[in-house]
Amino acid sequence: MTVEQSEDMNKLWADYLFLTQEILKFIRKKNLDMVLELVEQREKLQAKISSVQDTSYALTGEGKQHFQDILQNNKAIEEQMKLWKNVTVRQNQVSNAYDGVFAPGVGYRMDRQS
Repeated sequence: MTVEQSEDMNKLWADYLFLTQEILKFIRKKNLDMVLELVEQREKLQAKISSVQDTSYALTGEGKQHFQDILQNNKAIEEQMKLWKNVTVRQNQVSNAYDGVFAPGVGYRMDRQS
């Protein structure tokens, strides 16, 4: 890998790390629209990175550090998404529980024979 290619890979992985950090930041802010936009950008960047056949960047000190930082952020994203999902499921369960509470009496007066 030439110095120029190494710098290009460093830039790509630095951008990937930045997007990963931003995804985590917006997940914590519960801004789903921005999270989805950032994930889309990160997927495009992943395609660019995958198109490069030389993987020697992964063996450099910078590469190892980027991968470690990305791995930590991905774990934090996964934890936040699980938490977000659990909260949403719980809110949905509570909402569904209240849906049936008032339903039986809705047509009661109209059916009465008095």
